Amino acid sequence: MLIQFSAWVDSGGAGVELLDPTCGDQPVRPTRRRRSIGPPPVEPPQDGGGGGGGGGGGGDDGESEKDEDSTLGHKKLGLALFLVSVATLFSMFLVVYGALSASAPTWPPPGFGGASAGLLLSTVLMLASDAALIKAERSRRRREHVRMGRMYMATWILGVAFLFAQVSLWQLLRSNGLSIASNAYGTIFYCITGLHGLHILGGLIYLTRVMWMVRKREPAVKWVASAELCAVYWHSMGGLWLVLFGALYFLD
Repeated sequence: MLIQFSAWVDSGGAGVELLDPTCGDQPVRPTRRRRSIGPPPVEPPQDGGGGGGGGGGGGDDGESEKDEDSTLGHKKLGLALFLVSVATLFSMFLVVYGALSASAPTWPPPGFGGASAGLLLSTVLMLASDAALIKAERSRRRREHVRMGRMYMATWILGVAFLFAQVSLWQLLRSNGLSIASNAYGTIFYCITGLHGLHILGGLIYLTRVMWMVRKREPAVKWVASAELCAVYWHSMGGLWLVLFGALYFLD
């Protein structure tokens, strides 16, 4: 048995059988260790991982820019829908005004004397404010911040003057005995001019917000979009007033 064991050792334990002394001549098959198969080793992250993180950051910036563009697109769409609704409302008023003027024996009724001059003054002020805003937008694109601020202020002052001209016109009509409840003409006239004045007041509030951001020297990305939307709104109200002026002044 010793001879067989030494022969098994010399041969590396391959092909040689051992005899178990307790089992007689029965051979005992040698056992071999099974090599354990574990999970593959985890490789350390390469240097490119940092670049991947940087790429992720770039992706976040791209997503934020897309979100800003989407928000601006929604604002533009909302403003467009609002302006369409305003135009529809005033169109209905003008249709009623035209129908009343066609059926009334005297149009406008007594008490309207002197209002034509007030309408002309309001129109001049509205056109001047639109021209000032156009210059402000041109200065903004040229990055002439000082001139831009002055033109915004001029637009605001002329807009306030337009409202004062409207109030003076209403006071003149009331002094002549034409109130909102006097007749159909008084009702439609006060409704048209008063509703337009409310929209001008809303534009002045929006313009004040833009001017405040410009004065605080906030980054352009925070107020340029608001300035563009405000300009679209203001010019729309200016164009609407020209239509109203044509109806109120020439359909007498």
